[in-house]
Amino acid sequence: MKAVRLHMLEPGNMARALKAMDGVITKINPEGAVEGVSGGTPIMPTIDAYGKLTRYPTLYGQGLTLLMFSEYLLQEKARTQNN
Repeated sequence: MKAVRLHMLEPGNMARALKAMDGVITKINPEGAVEGVSGGTPIMPTIDAYGKLTRYPTLYGQGLTLLMFSEYLLQEKARTQNN
């Protein structure tokens, strides 16, 4: 979303960003923790090995999710003020 706003990506990518946000929302548990975040991503020998990495709530996962939501709210506010 931010990359579209900053003209780093074409506006047509916004639909993909919103779809990605929908996917992230499904990973938020009732306590508000974002699940499914990789515990770390070292260089792995195969693509399949990445699928075996441990996933659990992390502070950076929470932070990235908050950044995503804040960008969404910023753009929604701008959109509603322009209408």
